[in-house]
Amino acid sequence: MDTRADVVGMVAGLVGDPDRDWITDSYLNPLIQVVWKAQLLYLKGSCSPYIEDVVLIPGVNVGVDPSALTPSAIQGAPDPLQRLVTPRLVDFKPAGAPANQYRPANEFGVLPDTVQQISNQNYDLRIRGDFQPKCPVEDSDTVELHPMMGVALAQGVAAQIGAERPNDGWYQKYGEQATETLDNIAADLIRQQQHLTFRVGGANRGGRANNGFSWNLQGSVGWEWRSNKLYVQLV
Repeated sequence: MDTRADVVGMVAGLVGDPDRDWITDSYLNPLIQVVWKAQLLYLKGSCSPYIEDVVLIPGVNVGVDPSALTPSAIQGAPDPLQRLVTPRLVDFKPAGAPANQYRPANEFGVLPDTVQQISNQNYDLRIRGDFQPKCPVEDSDTVELHPMMGVALAQGVAAQIGAERPNDGWYQKYGEQATETLDNIAADLIRQQQHLTFRVGGANRGGRANNGFSWNLQGSVGWEWRSNKLYVQLV
């Protein structure tokens, strides 16, 4: 996988500034961010431009009322769920307990009203899901998603430089090259995703959301994905 430094080097070569006399970080940073977001949106039209990842969130206070896992609630800096697109599995264990005590939380379409008197509990949460790849900001940051994504990003940035200079030749040539590279990446991702089946463990892992109560999980944790936020609650 390429790094941001590799991408910058490719961009400098494409626009004829190998010594980076005018291809400075302050000039490139906004271009990289804009092109990165645009290219992920382009890929989304034909495949899933996301990566499966696991995030651990320690010491979350969970009560009988739904609580959104926002930075203020999980005391996370930066927000570990900022790039979460679709949660798949949520596991929980008592805060500080060994990892072998994780058990699956119950997914709900709508979290139920909890009528029992249950005291708030502190849990460690483990969340597996689809995350948006991180835009490379530091020189050492890896360009995620696909081995050719760094090339596509460099070509896209060179095209944007052509639009800004302006240089119609750069804009058209590198824009077409970036599109061709992205199409090849999409085709490869589609082939990979056709062979993937999500790992399902127990009856409450992934799959369809519960639409009713599940009182056999009394004292357990339920979760709901709503308005791009993950809510947890004692059930």
